[in-house]
Amino acid sequence: EETSFALEDLAPGRYSVSVYARNSVGQVSAAAVRDINLNPQCSISFTGEVSSAWNVAGNWSESRIPGTGDWACLNSSSVTIPAGSTARVAGLITGGGTTTLNGTLVASTYFESSGAMEGSGTFEAGATVRWSLSGSVSVDVVNRGELTVDGELRLDGATITNFGKIRLDPGEPLFTWIYTGEDGGEIFNKSGATFTAIAPDGTGIQIDPPVTNEGTLQSSSVTWNSVTNNGRLVVNEGSLDSPTNVGLLT
Repeated sequence: EETSFALEDLAPGRYSVSVYARNSVGQVSAAAVRDINLNPQCSISFTGEVSSAWNVAGNWSESRIPGTGDWACLNSSSVTIPAGSTARVAGLITGGGTTTLNGTLVASTYFESSGAMEGSGTFEAGATVRWSLSGSVSVDVVNRGELTVDGELRLDGATITNFGKIRLDPGEPLFTWIYTGEDGGEIFNKSGATFTAIAPDGTGIQIDPPVTNEGTLQSSSVTWNSVTNNGRLVVNEGSLDSPTNVGLLT
């Protein structure tokens, strides 16, 4: 009998593994599900020996600025990406520090953060990035991967532009709320992208900022404030207070 197995040639990222048992008469058990994170070793780490600036070679363990092939670790440091500069890495693990983003930061394959991101710049997640977002956001977000929003998300003058997949997950505390601060915010779901907001029984989702949809928007038991739809809009339950330009409503 086999009691172990191997998963090989997996790219770094988050995976959900389901394991089943089968007895001698072919009966299959319920799945045992485990989530695993595969993180590569950091190819370069932030030390902050000179300052908090990303674009200073002396602040990094390899005495150079990270490049597009690097997996960079910030080690919970406070790091600043100044206006007019662009930082591109393959993977980024920030830890619990604050990243002040006034320029552009691109993580092409992996992103993990338990800290804050603030500033007036733009963060872009690549097509293979599976990540989550909550709290307060003032930077513009471009998602090309798979983004999960759980709990409360406040947009402080920020936009979210989706080219990939966004899913709203009303887990604990059973309610997901995207709202705006004094400077407002907007959400754009682009052509080919999917924005899924489905609230199971006993949970709720509310989306206050205006949403412009050119892709596919799926909704069930959700309260929307404003949707401008030029794509596919699938609504099972919930309310659309002021939808306009509705192309396909089912």
